[in-house]
Amino acid sequence: MVHFQSRNFCNWTSIVCNPGGAISEINLSGAGLSGSLDQLDFTLFPSLMSFNLNSNNFSGSIPSNIGNASMLTFLDLSNNFLVGVIPKEIGKLTQLEHLSFYNNNIVGVIPYQISNLQKLDVFDNQLSGTIPPTIGNLTNLTMLHLFQNNLSGIIPPEIGNLTSLQTLDINNNSLSGELPDSISDLSSLMLFFVYNNNISGSVPKDFGKNSPQLSTVSFSNNSFTGELPPGLCSHFALEELTINENKFSGKLPDCLKNCRELKRIRLDGNKL
Repeated sequence: MVHFQSRNFCNWTSIVCNPGGAISEINLSGAGLSGSLDQLDFTLFPSLMSFNLNSNNFSGSIPSNIGNASMLTFLDLSNNFLVGVIPKEIGKLTQLEHLSFYNNNIVGVIPYQISNLQKLDVFDNQLSGTIPPTIGNLTNLTMLHLFQNNLSGIIPPEIGNLTSLQTLDINNNSLSGELPDSISDLSSLMLFFVYNNNISGSVPKDFGKNSPQLSTVSFSNNSFTGELPPGLCSHFALEELTINENKFSGKLPDCLKNCRELKRIRLDGNKL
């Protein structure tokens, strides 16, 4: 059996080895490669920390034995033609910080077993089911990109645990229900996109109040009602606000007039 520990591999382009001569990084992004990953045995890479196959032509499924690459911190299989589900064994990768599968044809649900991530990019697939409440366990998460899938159900209140989250983008799904009050606890939030869903009810009154860096908000094409929360622009950081095609009513928050960086605003299709 080949153990991939030979220093010969360390001289290959796109491969990095650690001081012990074991492969620690494989970066074949944009290499024009094709085929499948089905027969790839990740037990052969016990020291692998970074695996990047972004922008190739790989097909087939994500092998479940990827959970054996226990040292992985960076995994990017985006921009390929992968099908099937995200294997639950991904939850074994307890060191994983960056997980990207975007722009594939992946189906099924978001595994509740995932943990410790800082960045989750699975947009532009065919994922279905709900956003798992265990998403709230990813307290180091800074970026959550779930947009352009077939996700349904509510936004779980546990999402308010993500106090390091800077970008929340869940647009173009079939999410419903109301925004949880805990959404107001996202103190690091900068970019917030929920447009093109079926979300209803009023926006929590404290939304934005605890997010001093909130610069971009899009509620467009939902069924929101009531008034916009006064905290939305209380820190005057807003650069873009789009709330068109909802059922918002009442007056605009007074603080909007002090948002000097505001570059884009859409209010049409409401009852303001």
